[in-house]
Amino acid sequence: MKETMKETYTKQEVIDILSAAIEDRAKWFYLVLKYAKEEGADVKKIAEKAIWDFGVDKGNKFGPNCKTADELLNKIHSGPAIGAFSMEIIEEGEDKSVMEFSSCPLVDQWKKLGCSEEEIGTLCDYASCGDFGLASVSPDLNLEFDELLSKGGKCCRMIITKK
Repeated sequence: MKETMKETYTKQEVIDILSAAIEDRAKWFYLVLKYAKEEGADVKKIAEKAIWDFGVDKGNKFGPNCKTADELLNKIHSGPAIGAFSMEIIEEGEDKSVMEFSSCPLVDQWKKLGCSEEEIGTLCDYASCGDFGLASVSPDLNLEFDELLSKGGKCCRMIITKK
């Protein structure tokens, strides 16, 4: 029997589909790094460079050169990723904006794979290079995380500030 795609999806179905896709990305990311390490590759260097470049590309597609914290925040806080990561804007301003992610499909998948807390923290450090790469195309702004789910926090707290 041939399976067909539905014409329309509920908001929750779209969030679930995106979350599953992000979990798949987390799994192949983990496996690529695992086997690269087995082959003697510099996993840290490869992961950081590749994911940084991915973030830069994404930032350029979002629209580079955001001038205010809230401008970048609102580019990140868009689409079904809001639901997949349970994003909530805590503070929104030109000089400082704060957003919390109360779930992470990447961390969820790494836990399912049996990764240790240390491995999850390292994988998250690599994955966050994408966020920092994305922010780098807006040179007037800084981006940091002062709390991370992968390091035992209750959320990932992203802080964007003007330089």
